[in-house]
Amino acid sequence: MKNYKIHSIFTLIVTPLLLCACSTKEDVPEAVRISFADRFPGVTDVDWEMERPDEWEAEFDLHEMEYSANFSMSGEWLETEHEINTTNIPSEVVTLVSSKYKDPQFKKAEVIESPLGQSFELQIKSDQENLTIEIDPDGIISQVPEENDED
Repeated sequence: MKNYKIHSIFTLIVTPLLLCACSTKEDVPEAVRISFADRFPGVTDVDWEMERPDEWEAEFDLHEMEYSANFSMSGEWLETEHEINTTNIPSEVVTLVSSKYKDPQFKKAEVIESPLGQSFELQIKSDQENLTIEIDPDGIISQVPEENDED
């Protein structure tokens, strides 16, 4: 009986995760596919994944870079992310980070575009500490908590 309960709980947890991970283009709501095609015309090689129960994520290549774009179930565009070379971080962003962190070394940079504007997620090393920070469209810096997943 105990094994049955453990198996049932395991099944209840794992099954939805597997269903999300195994999404196909046919599973993606038409409104989401149309919105994606309007925003990224000509992009056809797309990997779709259900990010959350109410959000779809598209992963694709554009201009020889990896992108991800998120959409609500109704097709509303939520955000687009792509990595940039650390040498391409805008000088205003470098100056802003340097004003808050001592001699930052930029390890990784992502541009995040959303209806609110453009923001940046940066991995830096400062004072022997590795940090992930985000700079919002208003230039406000916040530290991103460490994640315990494979991202």
